[in-house]
Amino acid sequence: MALVILAMSAPALVFAENEASEGTSESSEAQSATTAEHEANDNKSSSTNSDLILVVTIAAIVSVVGYSSWKVYKIRRRAASKALV
Repeated sequence: MALVILAMSAPALVFAENEASEGTSESSEAQSATTAEHEANDNKSSSTNSDLILVVTIAAIVSVVGYSSWKVYKIRRRAASKALV
């Protein structure tokens, strides 16, 4: 369960960190940066965010499937032990 919570909160934490780092870098780059550089940076961060969302989604799906499989295994094991008695 903790893994699911961590997986769900990771994108928000990374997004907040990216926003904080962009705020400090924008002030120093504002004088010398061109619009083409900004567009390239926006595309790169957008790609990074998309990759992060994909990884977190896959991790959440794997954790749900793993947890469900564990529950089914426990139920079947309990049913098999009662059948033997």
